Amino acid sequence: DIVQDCDAVEGHNSQLCLPSYMFKLPIIGQYTKNFNEKSKEFAIKNNKPYIATSDAHRIKDIGLSYIEFNPESINTSDRDSFIETLKQVIRKNNFKTEENYISLIGLLSWGFQFKIGLIEMERKGL
Repeated sequence: DIVQDCDAVEGHNSQLCLPSYMFKLPIIGQYTKNFNEKSKEFAIKNNKPYIATSDAHRIKDIGLSYIEFNPESINTSDRDSFIETLKQVIRKNNFKTEENYISLIGLLSWGFQFKIGLIEMERKGL
């Protein structure tokens, strides 16, 4: 319903690294590469550019996926100019994507660390 108000669609998320054949499994299915493909199809169908993001939950995963553009097309003189010129680059689809995935071991490692952190917070009453 709101796609007309969007500048772009996230068409690639590095955290969605599970194999596509798992997409029909409850809960797990939304974290498969298949979800990225569906997002790209949605963007194309709605005439929107799609961007790639790392969606990093760990420092070492930052920069796995991103958009790349000519830096001269961005005005960095102030915050508002930066945001507006970046939006223009995205709206005009004047960028390319770099699309990679976190390793499955990296995903599991992050998940276990996250779960341990939740248990520790609960133990401390936070």
